[in-house]
Amino acid sequence: MMVGTAIGVIAGMWWVLGPGREGVSAPVWGVCVAVVALLGAASLVLARRSAPRASGALSGRGFVRNPRYWAAVAVEVILVVVGNRVAVASGRRDLSLSIVLIAVGVHFLPLMWALFGRWSAAFGALGFVLTACGVGVAAARIGGAPEWVFGVVGGIVPALAFTAIPLVVMGFGRSRRVMVETSDEPVAR
Repeated sequence: MMVGTAIGVIAGMWWVLGPGREGVSAPVWGVCVAVVALLGAASLVLARRSAPRASGALSGRGFVRNPRYWAAVAVEVILVVVGNRVAVASGRRDLSLSIVLIAVGVHFLPLMWALFGRWSAAFGALGFVLTACGVGVAAARIGGAPEWVFGVVGGIVPALAFTAIPLVVMGFGRSRRVMVETSDEPVAR
């Protein structure tokens, strides 16, 4: 249970510490980092409390041996690599962040089916938010928006999505394991 949540927290921190800094004033950025860190910590605590108790050795299930999981990740990598090559070739290296956000967002759709075999509220919401942020950053770049827009839409919002959506789903959703289940079996039993 903790693996998926930890990946989300790490991703959230990466987005706020990296792209989230662009054009955002230091005091605002500092508050955003603190909020994302607190949300991430809360997600980890809730995931730990919600985790089923270990009963001996780990089973052979999970994402490591799941070819559908790796296919979803491969699609994401291909989208990022090909998308960035096209952007660079067309003189729009500035669209790189947009391409990454869209690829990461879109990859949550096949990923949820690879991991759960069904719709996942957390993965669906993350996919939607990240894809929308990618489209928003692309539109902002093409339209010449102020620099802070890229930090907020391209970094802070994705960071909040990675840390807040799982927290909401685990805390208030029907299933507390939606974000982190790593088998093909449906989460809500």
